[in-house]
Amino acid sequence: DAGGGQYRGATQSDLIATAFFAHSTDLLIRAGRVLGEEVTEYEELYKNVREAFRRACMKDGLPTLYPKGDGLTTERPVSGLTQTAIVLILKFGLCEESEKAALTDKLVEIIDKNQGRMSTGFVGTPYILHALSENGRADKAFDLLLSEKAPSWLFSVNMGATTIWEHWDGINEEGEFWSDNMNSFNHYAYGSVYDWIFGVMMGIDVAKGGEGYRKIIYSPTPSEKIGHARAELLLPTGSIVSAWSYEDDGVRFELHIPEGVSATVRIEGIPEHTVGAGAHTYKI
Repeated sequence: DAGGGQYRGATQSDLIATAFFAHSTDLLIRAGRVLGEEVTEYEELYKNVREAFRRACMKDGLPTLYPKGDGLTTERPVSGLTQTAIVLILKFGLCEESEKAALTDKLVEIIDKNQGRMSTGFVGTPYILHALSENGRADKAFDLLLSEKAPSWLFSVNMGATTIWEHWDGINEEGEFWSDNMNSFNHYAYGSVYDWIFGVMMGIDVAKGGEGYRKIIYSPTPSEKIGHARAELLLPTGSIVSAWSYEDDGVRFELHIPEGVSATVRIEGIPEHTVGAGAHTYKI
């Protein structure tokens, strides 16, 4: 989103760095709690970083430029309102609950203005589908997942990709290479989309206190745009398998969990409940 030939996007580095400072501190706090460590000092640090971020990088509930920050030179175009900025704010909990709807609407607006395409890079892409689906716009997340316009996952597939590219525009619509000195065609970063596919679309997510998939939340998000899907995670005691398919009379869900694993089932139209090892089938 900073234009062609740029190695860095339009999102301000200060915003990105401070957002990840808050996020990494939050991760440390959560890990410390699991390990039974004292984390009061880091809880205070997180509070201070979050407040500093909101003062410097947000205005009226939306991201804005930090006037003393980087990128306000001729190095590259920098914008306060980018897809990445909004995604980080939503995903890292840097907004208030009352601000989420407006942020989500603005994210969708920017996507639509970009012809229904992402403009995120390494920083925002792992979180953009999550930010949408967690805020009531799974429909837009599926649109991005299935888009064939550049930049998108399926654009690269249509251009012959069998592995994930380093750059969205590693090869452009004319079949030309973006760069010959930093242009890997086997680079994991955008493969991070599978975290959303597995955790949201297929609905297999680790429950609080269930580290190692000992306890999971089973809450799949099916889409008629795909029709059917199946995912499997191999554990030391067996496999967790999730599958769903659209049939003439509704949607069929199948869940298989091995010994030592329990699942809290959250499917719309079915009362929430917990199941143990075995095969479980649902129809709505």
